[in-house]
Amino acid sequence: FRASYKLSYPYFAECKRGRSLFIGMILLSLMNNGVNVAFSFAGREFWSALSSRNGPRFWKILIKFAITLLIGAPISALYRFQRERAALSWRQWMTSRILAGYMSNQAYYAIESNHGIDNPDQRIAEDINKFTSSSVSLFNNILTSIIDLIVFSYILYSIQPELFWVAIVYAALGTIATVSLGRRLIPLNLSKAQREANFRFSLIRFRENSESIAFYKGTNIEEIEISKRFANVVQNKIHINTSKRNVDILSNVYRYLSQILPVSIVAPRYLAGKVELGILSQSTGAFTNILNDLSIVLYEFEEIAEFSATINRLEDFLLAIKESVSLTKGNNDTSPFLYFADEKSRSDNKDVKGIAANKPLDDITPLRKKITLVQSDVQSQDAPI
Repeated sequence: FRASYKLSYPYFAECKRGRSLFIGMILLSLMNNGVNVAFSFAGREFWSALSSRNGPRFWKILIKFAITLLIGAPISALYRFQRERAALSWRQWMTSRILAGYMSNQAYYAIESNHGIDNPDQRIAEDINKFTSSSVSLFNNILTSIIDLIVFSYILYSIQPELFWVAIVYAALGTIATVSLGRRLIPLNLSKAQREANFRFSLIRFRENSESIAFYKGTNIEEIEISKRFANVVQNKIHINTSKRNVDILSNVYRYLSQILPVSIVAPRYLAGKVELGILSQSTGAFTNILNDLSIVLYEFEEIAEFSATINRLEDFLLAIKESVSLTKGNNDTSPFLYFADEKSRSDNKDVKGIAANKPLDDITPLRKKITLVQSDVQSQDAPI
């Protein structure tokens, strides 16, 4: 969490557009959760009317259901669209700032010579993308889970209090078991990124030096080296698959059992005629929502493991850039933050410094102009005819 905060804070402290996108995303998330609650009550009335064979009530509920659908469908689509916009804006901002630090004062040369940071190209091109997209995804999942948990806990507790406590205990046991079985995935995913990058780099090097390799008859040596790196990739993947298999077995048992557990608890009241079929259906849906909210670690464990590995790689890379810039300029930046963008940000946030905070604004501006020109060229090429 600490490393994620150090990577994230500069973006939200400087970028007003980023803050606006996130606020819009949160508002749409609240509206989307409201739609889910509306569907929950509409489904309850739908099944109750159907089970009681009440024709007028059924058609009335069907009309309400259609209205809810017409309102809810655009909100859900806009919510997903806003998530993608927020992640893309964050990636664009973060990439430009890290490139500014990486290319300033020949930090790239110092990193290559002294720090042993492998595959900086992958960290810039892929890890930043993974970090921003996963951060937005996990933030939304956590926010949605909190809202759902509050709303559906009230619904479920009002229907069947015992079922509410069963959901909490069941989710806690599932989470503990998942963490125990899948804890090896975090270091394995970190190793996966490094081994995949090494394998890809060996192929690129072979292609770029094909003439020299052919002239000096070094094909066999290069083939052995490439095969060795690919064997490392395969070995790592085998270990990852084994860990995922264990987690998947637990997840499947957990998921299938959760489908019948709420029905078996509420069924006696329904069979005794104390509740309608719609209430049984709603309680099952509320139980499933609460279980999903409380089991976010279980369902998102693989993504969390990959996200943790990405954070570690980015943090090491940015610390290397920060140290290189500090050594080149002869200063010692003790700020807890890994990078910051420009003079305006420093004047607005005097207590925050980082890689680019020690960098003159004139050094960053040309890079921004280049990035803007490239983006304009790409947009013009992609424009529909």
